[in-house]
Amino acid sequence: MKSLWPAFVAASSLLCATAQAAPVIGFTGDFAPANWTSAVGTNGATPSADASFLSITSPRPDGFDSSWTDFSIVVGAAAKISFDWSYVTSDLDNDPFYDPFGILSVNGFTPLSDDDGDASQSGSYSVVVDAGEVFGFRAWAIDGDFGTATTRVGNFRVDFIPEPTTLLLLAAALAAASAAKRRGTSRV
Repeated sequence: MKSLWPAFVAASSLLCATAQAAPVIGFTGDFAPANWTSAVGTNGATPSADASFLSITSPRPDGFDSSWTDFSIVVGAAAKISFDWSYVTSDLDNDPFYDPFGILSVNGFTPLSDDDGDASQSGSYSVVVDAGEVFGFRAWAIDGDFGTATTRVGNFRVDFIPEPTTLLLLAAALAAASAAKRRGTSRV
């Protein structure tokens, strides 16, 4: 029994560390709206968010200028981020091409709205983000003359991904417990 003590301590420590990595549901905790950065484009509105949803509208720059509104955050630990989105454009010709919505990541801007789609669109999306990377949402106005688009983001969820060292520690603790059990059994 004495030889099981180090394995028990290692496994307990690992379980405590893993328990701290509970998923974030909604715009809460480290992902609460106050922790995000807003960059509002010309004649744009600040995104509105609460614990359950985010609403972001494309700006309305003068003339045919391009501008965007971003809502972004630096992610503290590797995570899978998933959410649902619902988009509608009020562009005069109901053309989503001029007001795309998408995400910001290490790969730049990834559009989620379909340029050739309907004026009203929706979907679900997931992306894996590494620790220290910026993740965000962008409402982009390619021109400012014909209307804006608004997207509502809901069912926001962040599932943290254990680091490889955490997994190695877990494997080592399990191996030590197994070896200690075998040694204890062989002495009987």
